[in-house]
Amino acid sequence: MSVAVNDIPHIDEYRRAYEAACQKCGPDEPPTGRQVMRRISDALECVQVDCLVCADDGDGIGPDELRALYGSGRSTKKTTGRGSVGHGHMTAFAPSDLRYVLYAGRSGDGVGTFGGHVILATHLDQNERQRSAEGYIRRRTETLTPFDNERGGKRVPDLLDPWIGDRGSAVMIVGYKPLSDQWHETGGLIRLTAATAALGFLVALHDGSLTVTIETGADQSACWNRSSLPEAVSRIRPKPDRESVERSLRTLDQGSLLNAGELGTGVRIWFRQSLDDHDPKRDWPQVAVYRDGMRIEKNTPRYLAPSIFADVRPFDAVVDLSSDPGCEFGKLVREAEGASHAKITPSELEAPDDKKRLSSLLRKLADILKENALQKEDSDFFEPHELKLSWRHPEQAKRPPPKRQPKLEPGFDELTPATNQNEGHRKAKKRKPRPAPASNTDRPPVKAGNSTGLRTSCRADPSDPALFHVTWSAAQRFRGGAAGIRLILPSGTDQSSRSPIRPEYLEIASCSIEGVTETNAPGSREFRIESPGMRGEAEVWVDPGRFAQRDGLGMDPDRGLVRAELVHRQRETDRGAESSGETGRVQP
Repeated sequence: MSVAVNDIPHIDEYRRAYEAACQKCGPDEPPTGRQVMRRISDALECVQVDCLVCADDGDGIGPDELRALYGSGRSTKKTTGRGSVGHGHMTAFAPSDLRYVLYAGRSGDGVGTFGGHVILATHLDQNERQRSAEGYIRRRTETLTPFDNERGGKRVPDLLDPWIGDRGSAVMIVGYKPLSDQWHETGGLIRLTAATAALGFLVALHDGSLTVTIETGADQSACWNRSSLPEAVSRIRPKPDRESVERSLRTLDQGSLLNAGELGTGVRIWFRQSLDDHDPKRDWPQVAVYRDGMRIEKNTPRYLAPSIFADVRPFDAVVDLSSDPGCEFGKLVREAEGASHAKITPSELEAPDDKKRLSSLLRKLADILKENALQKEDSDFFEPHELKLSWRHPEQAKRPPPKRQPKLEPGFDELTPATNQNEGHRKAKKRKPRPAPASNTDRPPVKAGNSTGLRTSCRADPSDPALFHVTWSAAQRFRGGAAGIRLILPSGTDQSSRSPIRPEYLEIASCSIEGVTETNAPGSREFRIESPGMRGEAEVWVDPGRFAQRDGLGMDPDRGLVRAELVHRQRETDRGAESSGETGRVQP
């Protein structure tokens, strides 16, 4: 949809903050920063800008969910939920020319929630006070003002109110510019959105519990449901994902529903034994697991992998689990999904009994599928396409085998004919030395370590850009011994990203515990604590240049994202016993 620039909520405050940020950045801004400034300036000069609105008629965005959107991404879903509220909200800023995103919601009792998040640059306000690069809409007496610490309000602006109605939520990306060229094509937005919905919510679209309506400013609209589902599936990219979803769709249309009473309530299993040439990888069984109509995982390792069904003929199955109260299987799967909703990991569950129960249910599901599949006969020959035996063409068999080259000594490469033909051999030419591979100096690898079971918290010191206050306390378990303390700056990507970026481990200069300060080894990203105890606190100093501004007026805003972790390390006494060949537990 197209929106007048002057109708954007708090656009005047936005302009003032942007002008202050431009003055602060100055001419030394790098090319990427200048590119962002150019995009913002061009958008502000327009009369109208394009906006992308994603709306639903669910429970709405409440105050807790709004705070989570601005935070580190912890889940705010009630009871057994393991949601990703906050994990992906940063991706909405990339296609926004103004780097401005608005949120609105209304619950069933009519209570509204409104907020906004903008990312510009660290700047000085009218009173010469340092302002963070990130600003938030908050409620202050009768008005809403961005760029302050408290966040959120209750008055939904007229611009977003029609999208949520009596109940629901809406997210608006202000100044929307698609990242893919396909979105600029006629109908490109509709095609790609439909393909994304079909990939993630095939079962929900098939049973009618979800309908996706897409409207564009070019008077184009489309409604995607069960009747139009095949067309949406045909637009899925890449090809392996499309073929897998097409196979599941064929099972939903042609398969039979199995009796899943052994697995409890809220379990539906579509099963199809007759695979044909239209099914990709028809020599392999496929079990696609959905929860509440949303795709979670295909062929869950250890429980539903193809090797589990090696003694039956290949089949296809679609499993949908309900997470409603009283549906144990779906409830446990929801807790084991993690924040990315991309895989089922029983070890994610906290209670040991829940881990055993989920593993047992997954094995029972595999047994039900094997009971309904056809058993292999002795004459069956299972030869997957990926594992076909290699063979030689008859024409290739006539060719003589290639001559074997003599093995060269280290340091020699290419062979050249000898100048003296009476020598009867060939001389070797010295190989040119290869340049050493470039090392990753920005993010060197860190030593792996197991969790100590200690809860940690990290707070940046407001007066010292290099100082962090770290505390820890015993959680469910504590194995004792030594530990290593590390400070981590998250990269902003999670497991759902196709190209995840490793987090940055900060270089620790020194650490102070109970008034005793010790200097760390140069370049080290871990500080060793011999006896952390059940509770404790430490002051950790990092490289001051990592967070200091060029002019020294303020600090980089990402200090608030730094978190601490403690990993288990061997005690010095254990090291000595190991080096001397002793075995058994060494008492402290």
